[in-house]
Amino acid sequence: MSRSANSISSSRTASNIATSFRRVCVLAAVALPVGILAQPVEARSVAAAVGVVAPWDAGCLSYAYGTVTNVCNYTISFDWPLPVDSGGNKRVGVDVLRPTSTSSIGCLAEGLNEETTWVWWSNGGAYSSTTSFGASANILMDGAYVPGGGQLLVNCQIGPGVRVQVANWPG
Repeated sequence: MSRSANSISSSRTASNIATSFRRVCVLAAVALPVGILAQPVEARSVAAAVGVVAPWDAGCLSYAYGTVTNVCNYTISFDWPLPVDSGGNKRVGVDVLRPTSTSSIGCLAEGLNEETTWVWWSNGGAYSSTTSFGASANILMDGAYVPGGGQLLVNCQIGPGVRVQVANWPG
């Protein structure tokens, strides 16, 4: 009798182990994708030094540690591309340094379709600025839509003496 009781007990234990293993596999199959999807969005950043100006304004930029400063006595237009991982509305921040209260800076984020035949501007097409001066400040731009396969650019109108440092956004 004791031998058959052990056999029954052993088969129940094996059955319980198999059932527990199946439950763990099912839970892992469900939890793993949910865990992957729930990861926080990583922010991207690109130094201003990768941007460009019109060829006739190339001598207006002073480069230092990835930043650019307008050394001319007039405002220049400055563009730089920002890589994107997926389409959607993008929020872009640009760190700048206005040396004085009379220094001017305005930035605009632009989303373009793959063919560059459509453009979606941040803030309804209005340039964003900052009232801070004498220290680094962040200019935020909301609403530049980037369709799948599209591109994201930032354009800044940089006044004399203003330094543009970096752009930050979720990919």
